[in-house]
Amino acid sequence: MDVFYAYTYGTAGWLALQAAPLIISPTIIITILSPEVREATPLEEYFSRSLGMTLLTLGIMVVLLTGSVPLTSSISDTTTAAVTSSENDPKAPYAVPVLTISTIYHGLIAFYCYARYTTLGTFSFALGSLGSTTFFAIGGWCILFGTTSGRISRKTGADKRTSGWPFANQQSASAKKRAIRKGLIAKYSHGSRLSTGKQDILSLGNYSVSTPLSNLKSQISNSKPQHHSKPATQSDNMVQLLGKDIGTTGYGMMGLSWRPKPQPLEETLVTLKAALESGCNFWNGGQFYGTPEYNSLTICEAYFTKYPEDAEKVVLSVKGGIDLERFVPDGSPEGVRKSVDTCLKLLGGKKKLDIFECARVDRSTPIETTMKVLEEEYVKTGKIGGISLSECSAETVQRAAKVTKIVACEVELSLTTTDIFQNGVAKACAEHDILVVAYSPLGRGLLTGAIQKPEDIPEGDHRADYPRFQKEHFENNKKLLDAVTRLGKEKNSTLAQIAINWIKAISKKNGNPEIIPIPGATKVDRILENTKEVSLSDNDLAEIDSILKQFPISGHRYAEYLQKGLEG
Repeated sequence: MDVFYAYTYGTAGWLALQAAPLIISPTIIITILSPEVREATPLEEYFSRSLGMTLLTLGIMVVLLTGSVPLTSSISDTTTAAVTSSENDPKAPYAVPVLTISTIYHGLIAFYCYARYTTLGTFSFALGSLGSTTFFAIGGWCILFGTTSGRISRKTGADKRTSGWPFANQQSASAKKRAIRKGLIAKYSHGSRLSTGKQDILSLGNYSVSTPLSNLKSQISNSKPQHHSKPATQSDNMVQLLGKDIGTTGYGMMGLSWRPKPQPLEETLVTLKAALESGCNFWNGGQFYGTPEYNSLTICEAYFTKYPEDAEKVVLSVKGGIDLERFVPDGSPEGVRKSVDTCLKLLGGKKKLDIFECARVDRSTPIETTMKVLEEEYVKTGKIGGISLSECSAETVQRAAKVTKIVACEVELSLTTTDIFQNGVAKACAEHDILVVAYSPLGRGLLTGAIQKPEDIPEGDHRADYPRFQKEHFENNKKLLDAVTRLGKEKNSTLAQIAINWIKAISKKNGNPEIIPIPGATKVDRILENTKEVSLSDNDLAEIDSILKQFPISGHRYAEYLQKGLEG
């Protein structure tokens, strides 16, 4: 429920409720103001109906001037007009002043009615005081939290206007969400204890959760053991890769270890288990995601040691081919051998390395040379299952495909980055039946709704160096985000869910290759949000295409010092 939307239409309805009897039966004003019962004089009738019409007019003006309905004018875009309380929204330049004035009106009327009720004891004044006080409270809430400056929670990134009434935060701050973050109670099996160094974690069946457990019971219903070979919560429209079914949403592991302060390993294992149970059985990691001692591969080794039965359920793709001392691409035979052998060693035999990919194309080594080493020495010998490309050009796809079978191609794709449809990569992948693995499907956080202004980026975050997050570009890019957010509200979905499901909806459509997004997440509730299926019709896709054309993204996707390694 949008609180600002409720206030504007609620105010109009409240005023209309008061106006109706004054217009329909002017005698009512005599009944209220005078102890004698008589017919209203023509003058009293005029003032009664005039007051009623004034109240109706005020209600209509509140709705119109706050932008709650589309208006056609030189500064109004009727294709995207919607309820708003942004001070900077040209579709409703008077929204905040009208909100403030109408709230003050409700407060004054509430005070007046209360004073009259205490003096006369008339029930109608008590009713009027109650109603006006209610709308005064809602209006005050909107002024404090519903306008641009305070609408987005700094703590949680949630949109307060749509987070529940009045202060509940259903997106991220409720008890249920906090409980999910710690894991879910198992649907079957008994528990055991695991030590995290700071607290004990109770392992129950599939997940580990911090005690106490009482807050978690609401998350589990109709508990029965589930035995399935396919991922549990995604659609049955599975993707085939290396002879295995994988879910239509994959899982990116970068955030688990490549950050200043990674979460404890036991929490990470909970996250991975939840990802698998939610249908994300394609895992994408990196040899360099973290330190030599703690990275995607060491995490996988720990996970599959704990859950050996899951090894065959997961398709693991790992990026390497990086000189870790200089942190530059190394696709030379020696560099590739060193990288793959290190990955296999770190996995410790607990899980097969299903797919290996060089994270960036080494421009100093012909791609044919790199592919030949991987094919002859690792694929044919069974040490790895297949080869993927990463952050490459259409030409590289064509050249590599002539040497060996390329099973996947990892490239950036999101509502904010659609380059592969213009640079030929998507076409080349479709031609060679190569799965496109879409990394950064949420635009590095732009499409989560958590970043409403450049200042929301934490200090020291590398995204501050990326042009599209900087002030000169961000204000333009936010128009795209706001437009997609409005579509999401119509479908009772978040911005992130629309972004992820858009990628899945365009997979194998209009000549596109098969595409799966790989959003990352460190918390269970984010995984559940990311894997929710949202049906997008052809009309929805057409609307999104229109939005992308109307609000083209501004600013490069990477900082300048990183751009030379792109589209190799």
